[in-house]
Amino acid sequence: MNLQEHIRKVLKEESLKQKLQKMIEDDGMVDTINIVGGIENLIQILGDENIVDILIGYFDNLKLSKFRDELHLSQKYNTFIEKTSGLFTGGYIKVFDDYLQMILKDVPDVIYKKYRRDLLKELISRYFELDKKTEVIVFADRGLYRRLDKFYMNDDEI
Repeated sequence: MNLQEHIRKVLKEESLKQKLQKMIEDDGMVDTINIVGGIENLIQILGDENIVDILIGYFDNLKLSKFRDELHLSQKYNTFIEKTSGLFTGGYIKVFDDYLQMILKDVPDVIYKKYRRDLLKELISRYFELDKKTEVIVFADRGLYRRLDKFYMNDDEI
């Protein structure tokens, strides 16, 4: 394959990605998945980084506020991230999975679970007040009884 054919192929792939992203915006993710023949095909065509970008698109009008000594990240009235402050521990970030899933209600569970950690890292990194080599714990809900995931914003801390 010569250079000109390679450039044509890359442009065709980028055009397809843009069309699929527009289709997800207009028709929803589930319809787009059905059109391309499944979740695996959608992921293969768009690539991981574009899936995270699409998921970020579900978040609009986010509000970072302070209540007592905690930072809260909310969309509308749903606080889905809280950063606690600890004198000795430096605090950690709590994520409430049930509220996060309410925001992403149109996203299939398979995609949500596969990209939840990447999505959270991207969201948290957009707020310098939250992003400080912090431990992140994902709880099923505000009851804090069931932990679903635990990771660090800076992976080399583990």
